[in-house]
Amino acid sequence: MSGPDAQPTPPAARSAPALAGALVVLLLSVALAAVLLRIPPPPGMRPVAQPCSQLLAWKAAFQSLDGAVTPTVRGWRFAARGAVQAVSCTPGRLVLDGSGRAAQGQEPRLEVLINGRPVRTLELLQRRVQAVDIPEAGRIELLFLNSFYASEVRYAQISDLRMDNDECRFPSDVTVQAGAGDAWSAPARILTVMSRHAAQVSICRPGTLSLTVQGTRAGQALPVLRFMQGGQVLSTVTAPEAPQTLRIPVTRGPVTLQLLNPFARELASRELTLHGLQFTPRP
Repeated sequence: MSGPDAQPTPPAARSAPALAGALVVLLLSVALAAVLLRIPPPPGMRPVAQPCSQLLAWKAAFQSLDGAVTPTVRGWRFAARGAVQAVSCTPGRLVLDGSGRAAQGQEPRLEVLINGRPVRTLELLQRRVQAVDIPEAGRIELLFLNSFYASEVRYAQISDLRMDNDECRFPSDVTVQAGAGDAWSAPARILTVMSRHAAQVSICRPGTLSLTVQGTRAGQALPVLRFMQGGQVLSTVTAPEAPQTLRIPVTRGPVTLQLLNPFARELASRELTLHGLQFTPRP
């Protein structure tokens, strides 16, 4: 009906068919999705179940110092406190072939943990094979915590190095042989020598080098130090157990300092070695 007297169609009446159509489309989409979810994926897209491996991947988990835990051909060597760990996907039986060295009347002990809980403590001295039941899957840890080491080392400390001039009052260019046990601390200006390798101190201009020297006795003798420059011996001193100040005339150039009678010996070492590790899973 049209014309001036025709009544307009209400908005709700005009939108009702559109809403009904949208609802039908939504219901059809939901039904289609439900059907597709019930269809299994192609074989190439299905997840593959990973089998539980009998070979555990052991790795170092903690070591108190560099080189404390090192791998061997079939196991691990613990020279100081440290731990190794592996993850198992089933319970099982762990067989350990181990031995150790006692110190101060105490044998080395190996703690076996599963998921952070103690399972067993093994004492390892004479080489033998021991088995430990692992009651559940998870993280297996082998901890060696009662390590001990003692040694006797003859060494000298040289501190408070200084020149009697303002241009290079505090020598900072000091070099030592890497890996020999000698050390130079620039912030503290302390030089420690325990090997036969010569340390070197750079001198920027002639003057008097003063330093404080102190020795540690070992093998019933104190350290003997020799200072040289340009092929000439400047001074040879026995480092006393109480600090003593030395003053040595020097010229420009490097001064070498050498310990003439190094001495070191091991007194005791509590350590252990795992010669082999074998894990058998239990379903």
